[in-house]
Amino acid sequence: MKKIMLLALAALLGANIAMAAVTANDLTPKAVKTAMEALTKKERVAYAREVIEAIAAKPQDETTKTQELISASRALISGARSGGALAVIAEIYNSTPIENLQGVSEMLSRTNFDQKVNRMTDEQYDSFITQLVESASKYIEISGTDSPTLRVSILVAAFSKASSDPERSREKLLAALPASMQAAAATFVAASENGKTDVIAAAAGVDEVVDTPKDPAADKVVTPAPEAKSDYLESVPRTEDDGEEDAKVPLLSRLQSDVQGMVFDAMTMALYDWDVDDPETRMEDPALGALLGIGSVTSVPDDPTADFPTLDEFEAPSPSYGNQETVL
Repeated sequence: MKKIMLLALAALLGANIAMAAVTANDLTPKAVKTAMEALTKKERVAYAREVIEAIAAKPQDETTKTQELISASRALISGARSGGALAVIAEIYNSTPIENLQGVSEMLSRTNFDQKVNRMTDEQYDSFITQLVESASKYIEISGTDSPTLRVSILVAAFSKASSDPERSREKLLAALPASMQAAAATFVAASENGKTDVIAAAAGVDEVVDTPKDPAADKVVTPAPEAKSDYLESVPRTEDDGEEDAKVPLLSRLQSDVQGMVFDAMTMALYDWDVDDPETRMEDPALGALLGIGSVTSVPDDPTADFPTLDEFEAPSPSYGNQETVL
């Protein structure tokens, strides 16, 4: 009896030691990506499983947990770019708790897996995802995880939704699944694509499936500002009922007293043939780009000014002239 108690105590102490070995700092996206990059290809799948299980075991609300799993999944995939990324993706769908998997998968589908974002042709994309799903489905089927068919279906839904033509890709992915999965997967894929979490929960035998949360990286993404309204540039036919309201015109004309501005306008018009050439592209012309300080010296291939010294590389002014400066 004493021996059993000692073994139980040792097991508990060992569990505490193992849990203490993984801290919150070890589970940050940066730490996960760095650790993943340092591992060999064979070690990366096991590490991905450990990270997912550690986050899943944290005592926190399910929405926060799902967001952490999203961040960790992105870091794991990014850290495995040099090798083993397909196996890591398979492990993410194999180990993530089924309650959180739909939300994680939906977010990865919108961002990481998107065909347009990855700049892949239809042929390249379908070839890549078919190979991934075929390999991952076999792995998940024999791994011993819970709800293997449902997990594979959520994976198929993620890549079909990320495709430029979901129907095209879905058909190829379903055909790549093991025969034992294909019939049920067709139903589950539709449920996952349409966000029917109640169907997924019932199939998994859980009380609830977490909805897709807010993107944890949303505050790190710079979204373009909305286009300014410029109704004065729109051509609107006038009618007799419009009255004497002042017409809205672009603010392109100069004041009558702006003699210098009008001179520059005349010089510019004499220099360019506005009816033929677009002034926006003239400044990127290689001939003009060859002149220091003129044109776009960054967008012209083989630009001759690429090796020009910067202002910081010029010699300092002569000591005899203390007020001499380089002025931009």
